[in-house]
Amino acid sequence: MSRLFYLWRRSLGARLYSFAFLTIFAIGTLAAAAVHFSYNTEDAAHQLYDDGFVSVINSTRLELLLEEHRRFVESMPAEVDHETLKNTGVRLAEIQSKLFHLSGQLLNSKAEKNDLERHIVTNLPRIFELGDRVSFYASNIAQDKAVEAAKMYSEEANAIENLIRDYREKRVGLANAAVSRL
Repeated sequence: MSRLFYLWRRSLGARLYSFAFLTIFAIGTLAAAAVHFSYNTEDAAHQLYDDGFVSVINSTRLELLLEEHRRFVESMPAEVDHETLKNTGVRLAEIQSKLFHLSGQLLNSKAEKNDLERHIVTNLPRIFELGDRVSFYASNIAQDKAVEAAKMYSEEANAIENLIRDYREKRVGLANAAVSRL
């Protein structure tokens, strides 16, 4: 062993080969670390986009559509013009279609699923049912029943809006965590 060390110490070629080997090893280690870092960065960027931006945008759109739906439903008991009520009913159907599509995206997203998404999606049909009930009573000039149904609708809509806000806050928190990780 001491002879080997003696030759290494005396031989310039052996030292150069040793340094070359150490350099190649260091470059390989740095390359592996760079690849690992790039994969982690890519995962964090995907998580930020899917769990953060898309989910926050969808929840905001969902809340805006629900608010628009709510505005139409709550204005129906005071309306007496049948043509206006008919046009409002058509507009409500369009909004309901958009809400169903958006709620489907909410459940089909790559984001981690939890009870909030399911609760939001399962409560939407109840809102639509109550909205249709308000529309029916308002169209049949039963304003007292329409007002009563609108009150039940408002209570349900408040609950869903709170769920949507909680969902958005959770997604913003996940997006902030992904940004920190990134």
